[in-house]
Amino acid sequence: MMQKGGLELSSNYIFVSRCFYMEENLIAALKESISNSQKIKSLILHNIEATDKKVIRLNLVYLTFDFSSKTILLEYFVEDDEYPNIKMSFSDLAALLKSK
Repeated sequence: MMQKGGLELSSNYIFVSRCFYMEENLIAALKESISNSQKIKSLILHNIEATDKKVIRLNLVYLTFDFSSKTILLEYFVEDDEYPNIKMSFSDLAALLKSK
């Protein structure tokens, strides 16, 4: 156990925080790959509805669509422990793309 601001934190908390930080690395890479391109955002959002492509490859991130479960797997272009794969729902991805 570790103390922080009067709270006891277990090593599980540190692990969860580190995983969240590493997931943020992949989200940042996705945002960098999109680089304020409305065309790429539109392509991804259109694909969610149209089911045209199973995989979209951007500069840094690969997006693999699972249309049956309405989820998407985000993968960094090379295997890297600092950029773990993230599985998210189509609605979460759409919200992320619309927020920028």
